[in-house]
Amino acid sequence: MIRFLLLLTSIMLGPHALASEPDLARAHQRLTEADRRFESALEGRAKGNSSATDDFLAAARAYESVAAMGFQNHALLADAGNAYLLAGDLGRAVLAFRRADLLAPNDRAVRDGLAQARSMIQVAVKKDRRNRTTDALLAWRPFVSRNAMLVAGLTLYAGAWAVAIARVFSHRHVPGWLGVSCAVLAGAAGLVLVLDRRHNDGRSSGVVIADGVTARNGPSGAVYAPTFTTPLRAGVELRIIELRDGWYQVELADGRRTWLPAPAIEPIEPWSSSAM
Repeated sequence: MIRFLLLLTSIMLGPHALASEPDLARAHQRLTEADRRFESALEGRAKGNSSATDDFLAAARAYESVAAMGFQNHALLADAGNAYLLAGDLGRAVLAFRRADLLAPNDRAVRDGLAQARSMIQVAVKKDRRNRTTDALLAWRPFVSRNAMLVAGLTLYAGAWAVAIARVFSHRHVPGWLGVSCAVLAGAAGLVLVLDRRHNDGRSSGVVIADGVTARNGPSGAVYAPTFTTPLRAGVELRIIELRDGWYQVELADGRRTWLPAPAIEPIEPWSSSAM
């Protein structure tokens, strides 16, 4: 029920506020079916039934199908991530949680789910100094919303101008360091917002969804040699540089670049508003 209320809220407040009633009814039906499959999977897993994995996967796809109809909210994608995680599909689990993180980086369940999925990847790619620095500069994301950071930056910017005007026109002494501090902090807020926008752009970020994919030195499996001695595991996150001849050139978290077949990875981009 709580997720359905979130679904209604996303419809009323989101870009799909004009969605028709039949679409809402269909979304509710799919959500109910997804919950049923998820509960069935939990019961089957407790009994040791082999069909539990298929039920978890069916539930995950049902949750995603509701989001793909245009009714986006982080709870749906987090539910999909949990279902994929229980099914053992780490690649799609990370992907679902990353999509949920774009919508609600402050949500504790999303952060915990993403951290758990990442911890289960057998061969993780260590981040280079640039990516570690970026993570440090974006450490505020789980605690402060983008809107709050924007309001703080604009307030500081206005404060800097207020101090400057006061120093020019007021007979009272106003310390100049106060205006400089406001300006510096406003600039810092603007910079981290821009960095957040670039680093968490779903169109240029992706996740490996195929397990054991061989990375190549160029866009062809027949012509170019493998880049690494071991294949990449599902769940590895990367930055997409370009798409050529059915291959993505990507950059891993450690700064190394390689080519992967397009079906092996999926961009973390916003869901299409078209119904599935």
